[in-house]
Amino acid sequence: MAKLKKLTGENIQLFKTRIEYWLNFFNLSEWEHAIIVDDDDVGRFLAYMNANEKAMQVSFFICNKWDEGDITKKNIDETALHEVLELLLWKIGDMAGEMYNFSIVSSEKHKIINRLIKKFL
Repeated sequence: MAKLKKLTGENIQLFKTRIEYWLNFFNLSEWEHAIIVDDDDVGRFLAYMNANEKAMQVSFFICNKWDEGDITKKNIDETALHEVLELLLWKIGDMAGEMYNFSIVSSEKHKIINRLIKKFL
């Protein structure tokens, strides 16, 4: 098992900066957003997001401890892009999830996200 290491203030600031960059890049700046450091969800995810469409608010959570080898500028940027792409595709995934199995929709959505990450980074 890899050793978990706490993110630095610089790592968290980079995540915030890249979230804002990608929100602007995809013209999603109308969403009010918050960046929250999650000390509780260690090991399950690197980051995740939660959106409220009616309020046009989104919270991006970054987990405070990552596998030591994962803490690189490239991985932090990829993680920020991944979460913004989650927002970009969120409504489509939500609607499709009402008609199809959620795990299948999530899997297909992540195939698109991973292709876009490879294209942009």
